Amino acid sequence: MNTFPSDIGVKDEKWHLAYVKAAWDEFNASGINGLYLGTTVSSSSGGMGVYDTIASYMEGSQRIDQYKPLMGVDMNANETWMNLDWSILPVMPKQWSVCSGILNKARYKVGFQPLDQLATDAKNKFFAEMKARIELREQIKKQAGEQAEEVIKAMGLDKGVDEPGDMEELEMMAMYTYKHIAAIEMEEDVTAVLSINKIEALRKEIRKNLFYYGVAGYKDYIDTNGTLKVRSIDPRMLIAAPCVKNDFSDARYKGEVLQISITELAQMNQNLSETQLVKIAQLFVGKYGNLNTYPSSRTMCADYKVPVVDLEWEAIEHQNWEVGTTKYGDKAVVRAPIGKSGESYVRNRIRVIRKAKWIPGTEHIWDWGLATDMKRARKQISEVLPNYHIIAPMKSGNKVQSIGQRVQPLLDQIQMSWLKYQKAKSEAKSQGLHIEMGALEDVGYGKGGNDMKPSQLVDFFEQKNILLWRRKGRFGDADHGKPIEVVPGTGLDDVLNWFQSLQNEIQQLKDLIGLNDFTDASTPDARALSATVNTAQQSTNNSLFDIIDTDVELMKRLSASVVIRLQDMAEMGLLDRYAMAIGDNSVDFMKKMEHVAHHDFAIEIKELPSDEERMRFVEDAKALAGNDLITFEDLVLIRNTDDLKEAERILAWRLRRRKAEKIQESLMLQQQNAEVQAQSGISVEQARQETAKVDGQFKIEVATIQAQAAIEVAKINAGASNANKMMEVSSRQEEMAEAA
Repeated sequence: MNTFPSDIGVKDEKWHLAYVKAAWDEFNASGINGLYLGTTVSSSSGGMGVYDTIASYMEGSQRIDQYKPLMGVDMNANETWMNLDWSILPVMPKQWSVCSGILNKARYKVGFQPLDQLATDAKNKFFAEMKARIELREQIKKQAGEQAEEVIKAMGLDKGVDEPGDMEELEMMAMYTYKHIAAIEMEEDVTAVLSINKIEALRKEIRKNLFYYGVAGYKDYIDTNGTLKVRSIDPRMLIAAPCVKNDFSDARYKGEVLQISITELAQMNQNLSETQLVKIAQLFVGKYGNLNTYPSSRTMCADYKVPVVDLEWEAIEHQNWEVGTTKYGDKAVVRAPIGKSGESYVRNRIRVIRKAKWIPGTEHIWDWGLATDMKRARKQISEVLPNYHIIAPMKSGNKVQSIGQRVQPLLDQIQMSWLKYQKAKSEAKSQGLHIEMGALEDVGYGKGGNDMKPSQLVDFFEQKNILLWRRKGRFGDADHGKPIEVVPGTGLDDVLNWFQSLQNEIQQLKDLIGLNDFTDASTPDARALSATVNTAQQSTNNSLFDIIDTDVELMKRLSASVVIRLQDMAEMGLLDRYAMAIGDNSVDFMKKMEHVAHHDFAIEIKELPSDEERMRFVEDAKALAGNDLITFEDLVLIRNTDDLKEAERILAWRLRRRKAEKIQESLMLQQQNAEVQAQSGISVEQARQETAKVDGQFKIEVATIQAQAAIEVAKINAGASNANKMMEVSSRQEEMAEAA
């Protein structure tokens, strides 16, 4: 067994080859359950690796040959007298489909909360400025009266779009909505990068790997085109050093075993001759899907697959620095040969990541040396972030456990019960026959007058329901009784027993996974209370908590790694290609921002509300729409929010504010109504007075007219009286004249 080389010394190609060989031997000897399939092949599984076997059980495609001996059938036999359906009962695919639906409903969003002192000072400064602006506006409104708005605008104190309008709104912003600008930019940039890498599809793979194999992870890297890539890791190709922690943080090396064709290998290694390539291919004849024919030329083995160990490991670099003085008397520290030592030299230790690719069983190694694009927060040489982010939540020692492993024995029992149920069902009969052979002999009803055999009589009875028999023999011997007696069959009992056993084992499978009649929607009781349903759903969620929690933790680590990657890419000038995705402002911000450590920000994974929760909230909000307390803007906020709790707080604040506005509006309406009523009373009184005045004037005018009329009448009367008197005088004069 190869041993690890010393960290002290020249780390050349020979040193890297020795390290990779030692790591490969240690991993193979460690007995880690699972991980790379090449180390866990067992004869009992038909040459399949542990993880391939698990996958076959999860997908309902496990080997059927393993059940034949248990049913009394030769494993190699292609034909059997048993009338059975040998296909696998698809119980587990249905259970995984249900669990996958439950897990995929749990959606999350990456959030950043600033923790560093700079962000805290900026936050305090922001709220102090906002408070001062609000207080100045209120003071100006009291003093300037109607000209307040003009004064506020002239002084530059008018309210901005995202600026709080009063102290209550400022308090709301301080509690729930304010974030430091760096946190906002990081949150948006990380979300954009992960979206470009189709993170939702990767997370589905992560959850599946955790359910199947009990281990999952991501790898982030900058590819040859200068693009930030994120991919999920195939646990079947994963190798890691023996370790204790379930996140493999104490594993001294991590890597993958890649399957590369000879053609791809030749492209990666231009220095390999055709003869060397053919010899490498010959080492893996009959493995990894290769033919069993030894190739003799490059053309014959072009498509042959060979394993390549792609390994990364953390190492400590020792650097000697010479302490001296310049000609100006200043102290200076310069790099010195590592062999030098003494009081005039200081030793510095830095952590680095080294890498190498190696074909097992050969001396060929390439792409070795220091890893490129090592991630260091704030360029701290004492800290380097790994490219692999791996977690096995149920890891114990070197044994990785999973739900997929735990259910295998039950799936075997279920399949056996299914086969035995079929066998019992095919052999079961509702009745049997009790035959007295003596009564079925010497029955001459056959062809040509020959006696029928008892078997022929039984067949005739079963086919025609006609029984031919002799009560007495030819010589008058005694009665033999009933020749055939129908008796109840017992085969149905076996059928029912195996069916019940099958049902019990399927229920055990559900219990082991954590499913129940409510969460798998098999036979829920319509009379069950909502509290019972919620408890049942919570029980399933608890049983799948390890998978959900691991998914969240991996997202946190990946987000922290992406932040450092983006800062490094900004320094390397590779961030401009993301301008379309994250915006020019974000690109400029990342370029100008100093390197920050990921632990300066609390990376939180917020659970996004489900469609049911969001619609329930919308329905509750609609109940308030009739009171004019909820606007269309509020409903849009609820439908599009990623945080229902924050939406509830904002909505509650808006409701309180609108209620206060309604009360204020009601008071104003009452005041206006009182003023209107007062004005109305004054107007009525004025109208009454005007009416009285007009009435008085009218009466005066009428009286005047009447007086004038009376005068005229008097004048007329007076004139008429004089005329009459004159007429009388004239008449008398005429009479006197005639008399004379």
